[in-house]
Amino acid sequence: MPSLLYNCFKYFLYMTCSVLLIFSLIFILQSKLHASSQSSSLTTSKSIAVNETIEYRTDHQIVNPDLNLIDITENVQNLNYENFFHTSRSKFLAPESIHLPFNPPSTIENISAIPIAYGDFDSDKYTDIFMLGNNGKSLHLLKGHSCVDGKTVLTFFGSRRCLSIVQNFHCHLKENIYNLAASDFTGRMHQDLLITVENQSPISKYNIILVYGNTTAEEFNCDQQIILIENASSEPFILDYDGDMISDFIVETFDCPLQLVLGGKFDNLAEIKSKRFICLSNLTRIQHLASPHASAFVNLNSYLIDMTPDLFINGESKFEYIYNIPQEGFQPNQNGNNLHSFPNVGLRGQSSFVDLNYDGKLEHLIPVCLDDVKSFADCQQPNLMVFDTDTGDWFHILNTTESLGAQFNRTLTFIDAKFYNYIEIPVTLHIGDIDYDGYPDFATILQDVQTKKNVAAIFLNKLLNGSQNTWNRIFELEWIGEYTENVRMVSLFDIFNNGRLNLLITTEDSTTNQLTLQAYDYYFEKSLYFSFLRVNVISGLCSDKTEDHKCPNHLAYGSTPPGAMVCFAGPYSNDHCCSVQMSQSAHFALQPPYIIFGLGDVLNVINDLSVSIANGKNPTRVRIWNEIIPGSKLVIVPFEPDQLKNWELRVFINMSIYSLVALLFLFVLGLILTCAISILHFREKVEDRVDNQQYRNAWL
Repeated sequence: MPSLLYNCFKYFLYMTCSVLLIFSLIFILQSKLHASSQSSSLTTSKSIAVNETIEYRTDHQIVNPDLNLIDITENVQNLNYENFFHTSRSKFLAPESIHLPFNPPSTIENISAIPIAYGDFDSDKYTDIFMLGNNGKSLHLLKGHSCVDGKTVLTFFGSRRCLSIVQNFHCHLKENIYNLAASDFTGRMHQDLLITVENQSPISKYNIILVYGNTTAEEFNCDQQIILIENASSEPFILDYDGDMISDFIVETFDCPLQLVLGGKFDNLAEIKSKRFICLSNLTRIQHLASPHASAFVNLNSYLIDMTPDLFINGESKFEYIYNIPQEGFQPNQNGNNLHSFPNVGLRGQSSFVDLNYDGKLEHLIPVCLDDVKSFADCQQPNLMVFDTDTGDWFHILNTTESLGAQFNRTLTFIDAKFYNYIEIPVTLHIGDIDYDGYPDFATILQDVQTKKNVAAIFLNKLLNGSQNTWNRIFELEWIGEYTENVRMVSLFDIFNNGRLNLLITTEDSTTNQLTLQAYDYYFEKSLYFSFLRVNVISGLCSDKTEDHKCPNHLAYGSTPPGAMVCFAGPYSNDHCCSVQMSQSAHFALQPPYIIFGLGDVLNVINDLSVSIANGKNPTRVRIWNEIIPGSKLVIVPFEPDQLKNWELRVFINMSIYSLVALLFLFVLGLILTCAISILHFREKVEDRVDNQQYRNAWL
């Protein structure tokens, strides 16, 4: 037996040395490949989307393992093995069209519809897309799920994420549909639909209707609708005004500049209007909202002051910040100090709020045209401007050392979009950390001034050397979809539910006017499996911890409260990086119901993760967690919002190709050791049998 243990130890030592030698060779090869890639042009190749998701809970209870899987059906012969061992310092690479996650693709193409909102309609943890089709009179649902079509996806661990049209989802209206906001407006923990439709009256422009949500499309009936507002003159934007985790909305009506409608049950509408319909005219000095407007429910202070969501009111020529004071609520702007002017430019697009320089404060960003023209299509000087709240001034923050698009031998400008002859979508910046360096970038639409064709574009947030502005950051045009023209809409969306943003582009055929969705992945040669953090704050009105919970499908994943703020200690300094969940909802804002942060090259654990939700007139509701694993998808359940200790953090960990290789190696090593031990044990038994036989023969 001692010889058996000795042999096992000897073989184990040999295997360990072999493994160290192999990984040393891999590291050397990786360094050589990286050095050669810096001296030669980068080549594009398909990447393998690899991620396996395991759910953990902070109370150490394992719940519902869920797998995010490997697609091995796409051009295995073209596999570039360098993808398995990339350094985190690789350059930004141009987007490449990815395998369309539509099942089947032909059905999606024949819908001829445009995305109008994101949400989790059936609370199954996979984000769905609401589509507007039938010339603006019908709503369709692209449901996120796991693929089951073997021809489309073949995987080791199950199935890949797909989007499929739901045939039983019926929502056909007589009026033209202008906008949709998906949230819980009734407190039933289902995702209701707040739909803005056309009003034929000459006095008002919109009707605001509410359709109750359900977890299954078969139970959803768009005909059972409630008309909440009949004299709206603007599109609504959603918020949680009173901090009850039920979404409310604000809209301008014929007789009130800011009409607040509090969410809840709408059984007796006549009685409800006297209690939950509140005019906030004394709260603002804005007389009319801009059309279109970008009003928001977003924290306008630094995270060091508070993390409570405030109000940004987008007027016609001015905008106003209405701050929420903890334990006091929203305070009126009595002295006018919070009333500011937009930049004095010819044209401007929609406002966005972004933590520009990693300081924990969201900056006010807006696309503009410096020329005195009536349309962005005629603009020769497009630019971006950012608002300095300390001085009240606007500063340019777009790299204008050369004309926009000069590096592509084009002259480009921002452009708005039009659909179905009645929808006009203003210039909108879709914010997201595209290169995952920790600083937010954006995607938008540009138009070629010469050809008048629209292209999708990506602008990256880069370091500005010198002291030309307060933030030391500047946006540069990095990529345009030169082979994808006639673009009508772009947005950023985590298609495969793996924490990686994808570019979703809507194009229009110039001859048939057919609308088609295309998906793009833009970091297919960079290992970013751990360089992100995705956070989703859901409703805390229910929990599966209680015996009598009423959560739909395990938890109310579809009930996403607006205005939730998330900050964490950044990898580069002691400052915090912050973002807000679903801060804007009017005029095709297309904000996903989650927040995705880039972590850059630093892959240490994340500390001081602060999450806040709307508080109304209550004290600030902020909970802090530490030691979060990079590459995680977090779900925050603020159960009993005022009891911070009851808040729950659920972590979904994405496993990279490195983890899979390590697991495969350990499995093979264990198999080899098992075989070696079995063989040695068998040989030992044979030798013992021979010795026993010789001993017996000697004495008999």
